Amino acid sequence: SGYSLFFYIQQFIFPFKQLAIHQYPIFSGLELWKEWGWYILTWFFIIATIFIVIKSSLRNKHWILFGIFFFLLNISIVLHFIPIEGRLIVAERYSYLAYLGLIISSTMLVEVFIEKRKKIRPLLFTSLLILFSILTYNRTLIWKNTETLFKDVILKEPTTSFAWVNLGSYYLENKKYQNANYCYLKAKQYNPNDVQIYLNQALSNLALKNISLAFQNIEEGIRRSTTNEDVSMFLVTKGQIYEQIGKYATAMSLYNEALLKYPQNFKALLQKSMLYANDLKIRNIDSAIYYAQKAISINKFYADAYHTLGWLYLTKSDIEHSISNINKSIELNPMSPLPYNSLGYISLLKNDVNAAIEYYSKAISLDSSLVEVIKNRAWAYYQTKQYSQALIDYNRVLSVVPNDYIALVNAGFCCTYLKNNNQAVLHFHKVNKLFPDSIINTYNLAWVFLQAKSFDSAIVYYNKYLDKNPLAIQPIFERGYAFFAAKNYEKALIDFTKVRDLNPENGEVYFWLGETEYAMGHNNLACDAYETAKNKGYTPAIEKIKKYCKKNISLGN
Repeated sequence: SGYSLFFYIQQFIFPFKQLAIHQYPIFSGLELWKEWGWYILTWFFIIATIFIVIKSSLRNKHWILFGIFFFLLNISIVLHFIPIEGRLIVAERYSYLAYLGLIISSTMLVEVFIEKRKKIRPLLFTSLLILFSILTYNRTLIWKNTETLFKDVILKEPTTSFAWVNLGSYYLENKKYQNANYCYLKAKQYNPNDVQIYLNQALSNLALKNISLAFQNIEEGIRRSTTNEDVSMFLVTKGQIYEQIGKYATAMSLYNEALLKYPQNFKALLQKSMLYANDLKIRNIDSAIYYAQKAISINKFYADAYHTLGWLYLTKSDIEHSISNINKSIELNPMSPLPYNSLGYISLLKNDVNAAIEYYSKAISLDSSLVEVIKNRAWAYYQTKQYSQALIDYNRVLSVVPNDYIALVNAGFCCTYLKNNNQAVLHFHKVNKLFPDSIINTYNLAWVFLQAKSFDSAIVYYNKYLDKNPLAIQPIFERGYAFFAAKNYEKALIDFTKVRDLNPENGEVYFWLGETEYAMGHNNLACDAYETAKNKGYTPAIEKIKKYCKKNISLGN
């Protein structure tokens, strides 16, 4: 309490060395008295000050005493009269209200000394205003973000392990895992018994695929844990690692063990919920919903659990409950991007593509590294024929995952629709190289060459595709068109005839049979084909009949 009181008085008089964290001392007992014992004199100073003011003849001493007692009453709540170990021993923010008392006392004292020097008042006021404005502005730069805040703490007090932990957590959240690990190593150097360090380091090593190191971190954390709650959290993290590498049975066993250690571990309950949803061997959506709801019953502010519950209801086609739970997740944590992605997916299911784009854009604005969300938005743009926007998103995906199949294929289609056929060909060539056994890519490449009017190349790839799928109607039809455009009418006629035989109700193929027969000089056969096309509802044939057919053929209504 003596140290805390001294700190708050010192900061009021000399507010120059401000820190976001003043860490609780890691030493105790006799060592604590050796280091900080003299701070108890602060109380004697306060008592002496009160006594002097009482005995003084100051006319406003009642206000001075009021200010002192107001300060002491408010600050006493955080003075650690009974030592309660935690992260912080003092913090500037604890003193905001209490300082009102010292402001009253100091103002009354200053008033005594400048009462007869009225010219000093404007100068003193202006000087204080400028001083505190500069101090305030400089602190706003420090509080710019988490990184700048805790770097400032480390710069001034490099042994503050809690600052290293928080800075590491910032890097972990922003996927700067090497930086995070460095911070955790420094934190362990100054406080090796802080189990949170080992938990966070395990998560960082897991993200770096250093599975063995992650396990080492967990085992060390368990060894240093002093409560069942801490052990339970490490068991959950260990289970998550096993789940990530596909060992679901081991993961479930660890989640159950975590709950035996600490039944209130809502994170273990949520992990069980997700495992029941994801593990096909034990898949049980009702059980998954039960454990998600149980997690929420323990922690009603658990945003992730509401989001998971929303997804589970979606798998049961319960859109109403799905949306309400996902919205609750957003209400609790509006800065989490994944619930917006989920609402985007639901909007697509409801055919509200524009709403889907808005939700995906919101998610991306919160975390621009979410490749799957960017790919989802690209698909939404693609569906609404906003090919330029879709291509931008697909290229963003490919800059991170160069061999993403869906992004490569759809980027190729976007390029085709945007008349950038050369780029489209490059995309589909890459797909063929990466996935040589996927025959559909051969067909895609043929189609792109057809759009680019590179008919000979299109025919080559149609031939490759049809060697494997000889009865595929659409590719046969498109190859027939390629032959026709290349003026190879005999082969075009063969393909169109084959399509007619496979699907005799297709009016369009009769039209192209007519076009081919006419190009070959077979006018009567052409007109017969046009007439059949018209009768089957293919209206472009009517103009051809008017133009080319001299005999009396009924044109219909």
